[in-house]
Amino acid sequence: MVKATNPLLIPLRKIVPSIGRHDIASLVLALILTALMVLVIAAINGRPMTGQALFGATLYFGFKMLIDLFFWTVLIRALLSWFAQGRTAASSFLEDLTDPVLKPVQRPAILIDHGLLE
Repeated sequence: MVKATNPLLIPLRKIVPSIGRHDIASLVLALILTALMVLVIAAINGRPMTGQALFGATLYFGFKMLIDLFFWTVLIRALLSWFAQGRTAASSFLEDLTDPVLKPVQRPAILIDHGLLE
């Protein structure tokens, strides 16, 4: 993945700085590619796109792809927890992707299971 995206990301990183440990250039590239996808789909369907419609469709499809990616990541992580023996590189990678969202939800359940919270 790094080899495929680096030719586009290296020049973009010179223009778009990172914020903390978050690579904003990757987000910008994802939004640009999503906007191109929307334009291609609109051109295939023969529908012109205004700037406002392009912006809205780009945000919509970007958010939809993010939710889909999160869903499949959680599902694959759950399946790996059933079948994987010990910690694997794949499960560690999936945990890194999903833990920031899942940890706040998991913490109360863990406390309830141990009888610390009712």
